[in-house]
Amino acid sequence: MATNNCINTNFPVDVPNGGTTLASLSAYSVLCGGTTSTSSVQPVVGTGTTQQVLVSNGAGALPTFQNSAGGFTYTTVTTGTYSMVSGVVYITSGSGACIFNLPSSPSTGDVFQVIGNGSANWTINVTGTPLIFWKSTTGTHLQSNNPLDCVRLIFDGNSNAFDPISQTNSNMVIG
Repeated sequence: MATNNCINTNFPVDVPNGGTTLASLSAYSVLCGGTTSTSSVQPVVGTGTTQQVLVSNGAGALPTFQNSAGGFTYTTVTTGTYSMVSGVVYITSGSGACIFNLPSSPSTGDVFQVIGNGSANWTINVTGTPLIFWKSTTGTHLQSNNPLDCVRLIFDGNSNAFDPISQTNSNMVIG
């Protein structure tokens, strides 16, 4: 049942008169335009959860909240030996040394990262055929020279080597 309001339009106020045509909205909901320029706005179903992103489902469809498909996962590590996984950022913590082992059969484009945040140096080892390429030199391990050193390596299948794409200290040691 439509009733008139003080501006003599239907209630809820329709879109051509500046309204949404909705009597109420869900708290924190995302609103999208209607299927035409004058049709009701459409709320996206749900509000998503932590770490979800709003993803387009193409023209003519409302977006939906979905788990993020990209980015890195962060994990804090203390003294010990760790098998590295692409897409995981390892943050060192504590006073003991951390040893990281790169995979022996990585895929081109795999990214591996260590962020030094402890009080001991860390080492990245290669197992198998790939090598680490560092300052025109190749080796089977890369060692921090400072407990706060950080490095990001990407695997290049053409050269069969892990190449640095960023680092905080160029004095790291290759061996």
